[in-house]
Amino acid sequence: QTCALPILLKSNGGTRFRKREFPFKGIMSCGECGCQVTAEDTTNRHGKTYTYYHCTKKRNTPEFKCSQKSIRQEVLEEQIVEALRSFKIPEDFKEWGKVYLRMHHQKQSKEQSKIYENHEKNYKGVTEKLNKLTDMKLRDLIDDDEFMTQKNRLIGERRKAKEHLDAVEKKGDDWRDLAEKAFDFLNQAEEEYVKGDYITRNKILNALGTEFVLKEKTIQIKFLDIFEYFRENQKD
Repeated sequence: QTCALPILLKSNGGTRFRKREFPFKGIMSCGECGCQVTAEDTTNRHGKTYTYYHCTKKRNTPEFKCSQKSIRQEVLEEQIVEALRSFKIPEDFKEWGKVYLRMHHQKQSKEQSKIYENHEKNYKGVTEKLNKLTDMKLRDLIDDDEFMTQKNRLIGERRKAKEHLDAVEKKGDDWRDLAEKAFDFLNQAEEEYVKGDYITRNKILNALGTEFVLKEKTIQIKFLDIFEYFRENQKD
């Protein structure tokens, strides 16, 4: 028997009902047919209520029937907590890990360095042209109008070149900042998840991963690249 179990709320306006909220509902998809995973409360003949997650099976046809079974919320929770626990970083290795991750980023940023070098070369080239233009003016080789026209054009080009340089530098700084915050976040994720409400739990999952698939009663999480990289290298 399936029950909706609406939550009873009391307010000055009287009694009202609010739709039952389920953790994880709407963020998982079925690994067999791709439909969303939904949740419902089921009460057994002894009056005990359990929450189950299962595929909506909305893509079922006479030719195809999704075979995925439901999973109890407690089992799902255990799998998620175990996944978060695998990220736990010993304090002794935390600073080493940050350094290691920065080194890895440096190895992977050759293309970024080339982009920076091109913008830097452009910036220096424009600056050199400005210096030559000033020298020509000092030697009265060009008139005031020509000087101001060329100067304004070159200043505009140099400003754009500087903006490109700053953007490339900021991208690298943002990544390093993200890496350091990632380590701090990973160490707190399990604890915050366990004590958090369903909104907090969903926020933590969405901060860690980009895709959540339920198949064969197992949740498969595609973690963000920075977290996935760390998981893989913890195994080495």
